[in-house]
Amino acid sequence: MNKHFTLAVVVVFACSNVAWGQRTNTTGGAAVGGAAGAIIGGIIGHQNDETPEGALIGGAVGAITGGLLGRAKDNQITEQQYRQQQAYYQGQQQAYAQQQVIAETGVNINDVVNMSRSGLNETLILNHIQAKGVQRRLEVSEIIALHQQGVSDVVISAMQSAPLAAQLAAPRTVSQPPVVVQQPRVVVQEPVIYQRPPVMVHEYYRPYPVYYGHGHRHGHHRSSSIHIGF
Repeated sequence: MNKHFTLAVVVVFACSNVAWGQRTNTTGGAAVGGAAGAIIGGIIGHQNDETPEGALIGGAVGAITGGLLGRAKDNQITEQQYRQQQAYYQGQQQAYAQQQVIAETGVNINDVVNMSRSGLNETLILNHIQAKGVQRRLEVSEIIALHQQGVSDVVISAMQSAPLAAQLAAPRTVSQPPVVVQQPRVVVQEPVIYQRPPVMVHEYYRPYPVYYGHGHRHGHHRSSSIHIGF
């Protein structure tokens, strides 16, 4: 009988090692629950001389229970990962939209042409370019167009070396938060085996009564007395 129980436990533990290698809470919970259930069922079944049956039933019940608990944990982790990814994508979109708004506040070609034609001093134009930044880098055709519009080479050179407006704003980089996966805590409760105390039977024998007799003759009459002692 013990050989059957040992074989059942070995098989369950072998399956648990394979399932645990997949590193999912569903398979891991089913394996650990099946192993624990097989041990407990085998111990309980051993009391009724049904060790293999108890191990198999306990293993099946433990595997189902552990699998359900593990699947619930997997679903929770999946939902947590989905929410974190959604938050990451939303943060990226908000950062991109913010950069677009900031970039539009930079100096463009029309701004430089208008300031130059209005007769502003080059120093004022240069300070404004450095303070606000430019919307984007100049192309060759745009450099030629600025020169033809009467913009000085100093101002054109300042636009080429000026920082972008988005760089001046120094947007915060949104990084994807790490996903923390907690390993399931496996609690194996040891079975409590109650043993009935042996019934002690004490036989008590009562001693037989002892009769004491004293006879006296008086003519034809006889009298006797009986004393019973314990």
